[in-house]
Order: sequence, then structure tokens, then C-alpha cells
Amino acid sequence: MLGNGDGTFQPARGYYSGGGTAYSVVVGDVNSTAACALVSKKLGVFVIHVEAGLRSFDRSMPEEINRLVTDQLAELLFTPSADGDLNLKDEGIPAEKIFRVGNVVVVR
Repeated sequence: MLGNGDGTFQPARGYYSGGGTAYSVVVGDVNSTAACALVSKKLGVFVIHVEAGLRSFDRSMPEEINRLVTDQLAELLFTPSADGDLNLKDEGIPAEKIFRVGNVVVVR
């Protein structure tokens, strides 16, 4: 019996219960990115997604599902490129939530 899921987020509740958690910054498209975004949203913590808007358009890829879910949960979306901005706008994300920050992986 799975119940209503209240126990699922207990470790995160403990982490966030210290007070003062203003936001969670999640990066990329791995499973932990989507999981942290989901837990943060459920606990009322503001979500910021770095590397938002990237798309392969292949929903058979687990990373693509993580990207789609995380971007829908985030309050602020930091994109690496113009195509990321456009993808988010095409998905109905308001322009005022989208900020192009460039590629955070490349060091110059």
C-alpha cells in the first residue's frame, strides 16, 4: 500500500524546515533535477532552473521528460541560448520568467 505519499518528502521537509529557504536552484536535466524541482514546488519553495529550455524533441529520452517537467515547475528559467528562450515561449512560459544567461558550462 502506497498511501497518500506524505512520507515520500519527509527527508526534504527536514532539510527545508530550518526556515529561510527562499529558493532551490536546479541545474540540467538529470533525474535529481526533476526530483528536487518537484519536492521544492510541493513544499512551497521557489524553483530556479539553470539550463532551461533545451529540447531534443524526443520524449523517449528520460532527460527530455525531466526538462519538460522541471521547466513547467520553475518560477525562473535561465536559458543558455535563443532557441531555449523560444522553446519555453512556445510551451506557454511567460517571457518575464525567462532569462538568457548563456552556457554555464563553458569557461572563458
